[in-house]
Parts: sequence; structure tokens; C-alpha cells
Amino acid sequence: MKKYLSLIDEAYLKQQPDSLSLAYVSDNYWDEMGINETAFEILKRLDGVHTFETLTDELSQHFNEEKTKAAAIISEFIESLEEKALLKSHDERQESPVDIRGSREYFVPDSMVLELTHNCPLRCKHCYANAGIGSSMDIDKLMPLLEELTALGTNYFQLTLCLSIY
Repeated sequence: MKKYLSLIDEAYLKQQPDSLSLAYVSDNYWDEMGINETAFEILKRLDGVHTFETLTDELSQHFNEEKTKAAAIISEFIESLEEKALLKSHDERQESPVDIRGSREYFVPDSMVLELTHNCPLRCKHCYANAGIGSSMDIDKLMPLLEELTALGTNYFQLTLCLSIY
């Protein structure tokens, strides 16, 4: 019986102008591994619609490669994904589109620090924030910004506060 292949739910592909990567969460730990163009083409087809055979057919045409050589490359890569528990297989077709984040045109930060407020009257000598000047960030503007950056592939946010002490 043919098996339909898909990535685990906690995995996504990330594009940058100078690199491609596979990001995933395993055992509550986020990790990312660099990949090449061939791996990217394989991974973006692990959508629960493709079998090993359809992957081989499509990629041998895409790369203008003999089917036996394409099958060997794909098989080796699939085995490495299975070893890392990044792959699911199904007896029936289960459409699960691959999440592709980032852009080939511009860089998306992996992490971001956001200063939510400078509303502090202390003016400590060691403080770089020039506290006491400016207003606080509006939550109605912050949440859409965080959602958009997360969708693009930003993985880590540090939210900092310089609060009034009254």
C-alpha cells in the first residue's frame, strides 16, 4: 500500500534571501537546520498528498534527473527526516499544506526585542532607555504586529518594560 507523506505539524520551512531552513519543535525544543534547494523542493511537497512515487516523478522532472537517481536522493533524505521524527505517513491522502514562512526578497528576523513602554520616572544612570519620555505601546497595535511577524517566521520575542513605580 502506498503511503502519503507529510511533515509533523510543528515543522515549517523558512526562506531568507541567502538561505533556506527547516524549523521544527521536538520535545518542547525549537530547532532549525539549514537545507539546500533540493531539500526545499522535497519538503514543500510533504503535504499529505504526495507519495514517495509521486515525489520521485515530480522531482525527477523538476531537476531533469533519472528517476532511479532521484529516488535514491529522496529516499536518503526521507530516512533522515524519519530519524528525527519529522515525518508522518498516512494510508489515505490527508491534505496538510506545508507552512512556508519568510521571504526570498527580504530578511525576516529570528528574534525581536520590543520595548513596550518608557514610562518610568527614575532616570537611572545605567538605563539606556531614556525613560520617562514617550508613551506606551498600544496593545491593539502590538498584537497584529506580533501575529504578522510570527507568520513570517520570527520565532522569539522579548518584551521589556520600563515601568513607573508610584
